[in-house]
Amino acid sequence: MRFVRIVTVLAIAAAHVLGANIVTNGSFETPTVASGNFAFFPSISGWTLASGPSIEIQNNYLGAAFAGQQLVELDSQSNSGIFQDLSTIVGPYTFSFAYSPRPGWAENPVQVFWNGALLDTVNASGAGLTNTSWVVRSYNVTASAATTRIQFNAIGTSDSFGGFLDNVSVDNVPEPASAVLCGIGVAALLACQRKPVRQNS
Repeated sequence: MRFVRIVTVLAIAAAHVLGANIVTNGSFETPTVASGNFAFFPSISGWTLASGPSIEIQNNYLGAAFAGQQLVELDSQSNSGIFQDLSTIVGPYTFSFAYSPRPGWAENPVQVFWNGALLDTVNASGAGLTNTSWVVRSYNVTASAATTRIQFNAIGTSDSFGGFLDNVSVDNVPEPASAVLCGIGVAALLACQRKPVRQNS
C-alpha cells in the first residue's frame, strides 16, 4: 500500500510537470444539456458566475462546439462573466481557449483575464454565419502564487447575444530537466516493484 501511495503522488507530480490541463470542465460538458437546446445555471462544475444573471450552456443549439458537444455563450440573459480559481505553482503556463462569434450577430466582445489582470479582448463578427467559426487563442503566462484565477467577461451590448467560449486549457510549461527527473523517478519505482521478493528458507 505504501508503494501505491508513492506511485500515486509521483504520477500526480508527473502530470503537472509534463503539462496536463489543470482547468476543470474546460469544455463545459457538465452539466449535460439536451442536444439542440440551451440552459441557464447559477454555477457549473469548475466555474463560478462572476457577473450577470446566469451561465448559459448550449448543445448544438446555434452551432457546433469546438470540443465535445457543449459550449458557453458569454451573454446569457444579459452580459455575464465566469471565473475559475486554479491550483498553480510559480512558473510559466500556456493559457488557451477557443472563441467563436455568435452566428448571425455582429458584436461579440469578450474580455480575458489572468490572475485579475486584463490579458486580451477578443471580438469577431458573426454576421452572415450559419454555424460557429472557431479561433484558438493562446497566451504565455506566469503564475505567481498557489492560486491563479482565469476569468471571461462579456462586454458588448447587454442583450443576451454574445461570444461563444469552449475548450479552455491551462497547461504547465515543464522545464526539460524536471520532466526527465520525474520520469526517471517513476520508472525506478515501477522497476523496484517488479523485482521478485526473496523468501527466507
